[in-house]
Amino acid sequence: MDIDFIFFFLCQCIINDDMKTGMKNTGILSVVFWFLFFSISGSAAARDDKDSYSSLAALAGPSVVTVLVYEYSGRFKHVGSGFFYNPKGDIVTNSHVLAANTRAEIKLASGEKYPVGAIIERNEKTDVVKARTHVPEDRPFLRMADRMPSPGDRIMVVGSPLGLEQTITEGIVSAWRKIPGKGNVLQISAPVSPGSSGGPVLNMAGEVVGIASFQIIQGQNLNFAIPAASIFKKGKTNSRKLKFYKNDKGVLIIE
Repeated sequence: MDIDFIFFFLCQCIINDDMKTGMKNTGILSVVFWFLFFSISGSAAARDDKDSYSSLAALAGPSVVTVLVYEYSGRFKHVGSGFFYNPKGDIVTNSHVLAANTRAEIKLASGEKYPVGAIIERNEKTDVVKARTHVPEDRPFLRMADRMPSPGDRIMVVGSPLGLEQTITEGIVSAWRKIPGKGNVLQISAPVSPGSSGGPVLNMAGEVVGIASFQIIQGQNLNFAIPAASIFKKGKTNSRKLKFYKNDKGVLIIE
């Protein structure tokens, strides 16, 4: 029987009992009433929690891309993740995903592929790169969080671990860590794997708080993300336009 119906039925019983007995013999029903009240509240919270992850996944999906990287010869090299940060089709990913001497293209959740056309900015220290793609403009995109997360905050990661596109993992911010050469990073419990690098780490409002970057395989579920603040950190910009040409084998080369 539906718990909401039971709740309503007991409410009526208590009201009827009060009217007939003058507030007598309502102790047991009152206890049951409050028990069911908190049970229903807990069930509703659980449903809201489940729905929030579903809604978050639906919101983020169109803005997250799979990054396919190739050698100059045209041979596939590796896969990564990224996301649109403005409606122009510009993406953010890890610098190690878009390595030097490679060409790349992005694959949307809908399956279309577009080449990466320019490196807007690269920061080797923070392992962040911004790139321009040839995707049509007016793209859905993800916004950066105004506030950095605290340990215990819930987060969700979207990416392509091992090429499994649009994979959703959830967890919490485990801690803030200071790593030599990288500075402050987020330790997260949401699992990441090779191919997840560059994917967005989202808070429950759907805002980017970090970029999935690396894991420590010697431990268990030790995953790390670059804080979102590092994406637009002011500093010297290393921008360059990419050149397009075909080699003698007819392979499109971007450098």
